[in-house]
Amino acid sequence: MPRLALCLLWFGAAAVGAAAQDVPTPEQVKQTVAALDAAFKSGDEVAQVAAIKKASGMADGKVINELKKGVRERSRAVKVAAITALGATRHEAALKSLHWNYWNNKGLRTDDELFALLIKEIGRHGSTTSIRALADHPFKNLTVDSGTARVLALGNIRSKKSLDELVKLARKGGGERRGGRGGRRRGLGVESEWAGRFRGAFHTALVVLTGEDHGYGRFEWQQWWSDNRRTVKISDARPPVSKEVRSFWESYWDERYDDREEEVHAADRDPLGPPFERVDEPSDEEVQDAVKSLKESFGTNSAPDIIHAIQSTAGINDRKVVHEIARGLRSKDDRIRMAAVSALGWMPNGEALKQLHRMYRRERNLSKREELFAILLKSIGRHGHKSSLAVLKDHPYRNLTLASGKARILGAGNIRTQDSLAALMKGMQKGGGTSRRRGGGSDPNRFGPYWALSLCVLTGENFGEDRAEWQKWWRDNRRTFKVAKQRPKISKQLEAQWEAYWDTPY
Repeated sequence: MPRLALCLLWFGAAAVGAAAQDVPTPEQVKQTVAALDAAFKSGDEVAQVAAIKKASGMADGKVINELKKGVRERSRAVKVAAITALGATRHEAALKSLHWNYWNNKGLRTDDELFALLIKEIGRHGSTTSIRALADHPFKNLTVDSGTARVLALGNIRSKKSLDELVKLARKGGGERRGGRGGRRRGLGVESEWAGRFRGAFHTALVVLTGEDHGYGRFEWQQWWSDNRRTVKISDARPPVSKEVRSFWESYWDERYDDREEEVHAADRDPLGPPFERVDEPSDEEVQDAVKSLKESFGTNSAPDIIHAIQSTAGINDRKVVHEIARGLRSKDDRIRMAAVSALGWMPNGEALKQLHRMYRRERNLSKREELFAILLKSIGRHGHKSSLAVLKDHPYRNLTLASGKARILGAGNIRTQDSLAALMKGMQKGGGTSRRRGGGSDPNRFGPYWALSLCVLTGENFGEDRAEWQKWWRDNRRTFKVAKQRPKISKQLEAQWEAYWDTPY
């Protein structure tokens, strides 16, 4: 995955969620305080939640003093509403209340969801005053929710100090610990059973803070930090990021990633699907016109003309058009080759897939050309055909990169067969291999998020990146479980990750 340079254009002056809030009038404050006071005196949790929600975001000290009472109520629903409201209210007093509850309200720590919510809402403020709390004993009573909240909360504080704490946390979270008989084994710091559970959160938080993208491997990030810690600067605004990172971030915080102009976001709202209009039953005339256009463009030897012709005719689903587009696979210009590979990946035609398979078998050294090779694997996997599994399993560790490994794993997850499931389970057992980069110092678990996503899409189960749990499930179910023809229902977050990669509706 290419890095996103810090020198790219920054969008917006601040995060959307931290936008300035209207100052309430004295009359609004008076009415709101009275409503909250009456609700708390009534003891009716329904009335209390309603009053709290109505007061949420009202940046006034008197209102916040009333909201604070909700965290001390017995009702869990009221606690949730109060903590959420304090997180949504951009006022120093609201954040101070959340900090006080973090350090002093020990009862919240007995409820993982409430404690994780508290951490999340502290982080929502994006204040440097919260770093001390967020970095406080991160592995004590660690859970998936609280760990994820700490990581993404630090990622929401645009400060070099926050980045420093995040890198320290990642180092502890991906370090080694002693195994049996004095041996060493890789784990997640002091709690090996958590290995991989926070990889997606760490990746998202680090990318959002820095504008760099070094994938999911902690070694790559640590090397980058070692090289850049003295010179790196954190911009006040979030940098442009990939759809994958944006989707993860927006899914967690339930707010837009940035406040770019509406027309910029219009592209994000376009329907998912191929980048051209598909004609599945073209007329003879449409086929002839497409073939003629392609032949003429290849005759010009002009890369822009050829690419334009490929992209403008790829929607014509016909064998003759496929053959003409496939001429681009042998071009000496990689721009043309990538355009042809991508187009054939989108064409729902058996001949298109055959052409991609032939290219894979024909060019045995293609794995050394990372970008083109990854696009080829992704285009093959996009077809979701069982015949492609042999390709995706073929020498998976040869010149392995993050992009090619991701394409192989998610491609297998797009093939709904028992063989594909078995191959993924076997591959997950072996790990991620060794990257050709940095002398083999890559994290062998850097593909964990992709194994987890593909297995979830094939099975409907969700054990995250916990290999032991997946293997246990496989031992118990491999003889009876059948991969359904239709994809199962999965979490919105995983669904967003799948759609971000394939650019198609889940």
